[in-house]
Amino acid sequence: MLLVAVGGGTGAPSYAVGSNAVPPALMLLVDAPVDTDELRIAMDTARRAGGVARVLLFHPAEIETDLTRHSLGFRLWPQEGASPGERFANAFRQAADLGYDGAVVLHGAAGHRVDPSLVTNAAAMLAEHNGVVLADDGDGSVALLALQQPEPALLAGDAVPSYDDVVRRAAQLRVRLVELSPASASSSASQPGR
Repeated sequence: MLLVAVGGGTGAPSYAVGSNAVPPALMLLVDAPVDTDELRIAMDTARRAGGVARVLLFHPAEIETDLTRHSLGFRLWPQEGASPGERFANAFRQAADLGYDGAVVLHGAAGHRVDPSLVTNAAAMLAEHNGVVLADDGDGSVALLALQQPEPALLAGDAVPSYDDVVRRAAQLRVRLVELSPASASSSASQPGR
């Protein structure tokens, strides 16, 4: 199915059948073992976010059968990479390989705590910014990262980078990121790498 942005009064694009434009993908990363309560909440958040296609990236491949019953409205796809950090970085490349116009990545552990309006806003911001980052509330991890295109140097390493690591590397690489606050759906004034 081909989709096109036709505008939506909330600032988030809405999509209609019939064009070559494709929304960014919301990539929800799920690693075993799966906490079904957290997964259910994260998937509900993803379903309520607007302006995105939904992809459930999973690891290892053996958990696909367990996820199928929860995956209504999601495209299921195996994660690529040997380590959590490599799989996180590869999610952006996989979104491009699957034909999506950018990606909003929620790491499964934090995805159940992100407000759907923040996901919607991050996806809409990709039209004007290289990327959008959201700190998890309190623990310093990245709850959401949205990028127009893969940025391997930004996410290098075996571990999923912390929020501070992403912001520092973005400034070093001159990748403009808009920082979102978990407390509100508006962006902060800080734009590293500007």
